[in-house]
Amino acid sequence: MMTLEESIRKLIVFAADEKVGEIPSFYRDALLNYLAVTYRGAKENAVSVLSGYCAEDGKGYQPLGRDESVSLSDCALIDCFSSAILAYDDIHFTTTTHPCGPIASALLALCRKQGICLHDFLEALCIGMEVECRIAQIMFTHETKGWYTTGIAGGIGAAAGVGRLLHLNGKEMENAMSLAASYASGIRGTHGSMAGSYVPAIAAKNGYTAASLAKKGFTCNVNALSGKLGLIYQVTDQPAIEEGMKDLGKRFISMETSCKPYPYGFISFGAIEACMGIPKCDKIDTVIAEVSERCALLGSNPYPDTIYEAFVSLPYIIAKGLRNPESLFEPLPEKIYLSNEEKEEIQKVEIRANSSFSDDEIQLTQVSNHNTTRIHVKNPLGSTLHPMSHEEMMKKINKLNTLDEELIQGVLTEDGQKRISINHNRVVVKQDS
Repeated sequence: MMTLEESIRKLIVFAADEKVGEIPSFYRDALLNYLAVTYRGAKENAVSVLSGYCAEDGKGYQPLGRDESVSLSDCALIDCFSSAILAYDDIHFTTTTHPCGPIASALLALCRKQGICLHDFLEALCIGMEVECRIAQIMFTHETKGWYTTGIAGGIGAAAGVGRLLHLNGKEMENAMSLAASYASGIRGTHGSMAGSYVPAIAAKNGYTAASLAKKGFTCNVNALSGKLGLIYQVTDQPAIEEGMKDLGKRFISMETSCKPYPYGFISFGAIEACMGIPKCDKIDTVIAEVSERCALLGSNPYPDTIYEAFVSLPYIIAKGLRNPESLFEPLPEKIYLSNEEKEEIQKVEIRANSSFSDDEIQLTQVSNHNTTRIHVKNPLGSTLHPMSHEEMMKKINKLNTLDEELIQGVLTEDGQKRISINHNRVVVKQDS
């Protein structure tokens, strides 16, 4: 059986040396999904607050969809924040990490310096997302209290991805990933506020900075990751080494990531699908939602005051979905106002924890005029066993209407001569001239 240090060293070698070859189409979809939601999120007031702060120390580069002048590492920070702010990004359900945002944002920060071969960019995205998911699998299979997976594992994956584009050797990659472990941060107590989307953003900046410092010769040994006083053992005393390392290089577990079908937290996917499947009626007496203990813990706030609280308010989402299920596909407005009628509807929704349920499972019972209707949902759209298809993802992107057709086709079509770069505050994919 591998020790933790042996497994992490193997992961470092994978990050530095693995050749992906033909890029699976999933990573092209993931990039387009990231860009679509980032451009949409870039106009949110919360992003203006963060960009305005970063612009006070401007360095001449623009975040995606914005005009402030900030440093490259702050571009990674702001772009990732934009990608997460509407809760419409992606989810690796097994570990609950959001893999693409931190990696893509850190890689695009580097693109502002120079155009990068699209194949190399997608390969780095693939490697970075895989490292993030593998590290998350090792740390978060067992109960780990309130740590925010993306903040803890995302920076390590971002460091691996940027390290690939910087051509770090094995020792430099060790320095980068270990240094990123030293920056790691994030707690689930931030959910329900702007900071819930800021944690992945910190990871993006963390990974970019760690890889850039490693390229300059900054050192940090692997003990920061795998030692008894390192990150992993501070998060869990039972690292899932075998699960995290299984089939490394043969199977990409990051491909189990799903682009989010709805602009809400992952705990809502089963509830939303149940709302769409349950028969509609004019008058509802009671709605009982049985969910996992974690979903009940995170999602029982009935009256959200902000968009960030609404992302994970199961009573609010269920009441909204039973009234108008199609509205659950649209990003929420920044201001949440609950009418008395809506509050009355929410009062009818009761959340119950069921210890035998997984996070992608719900049983919704609707009582109306003494008639009881019950629907059970497991593996809803967006979960591990039911990711969004390419066609479903493209419908989402078209509805968001933030990407032009030239960029979409540039990312989707294979051509070794294409380069990805940033023109002012937009991503461009063109033939290398």
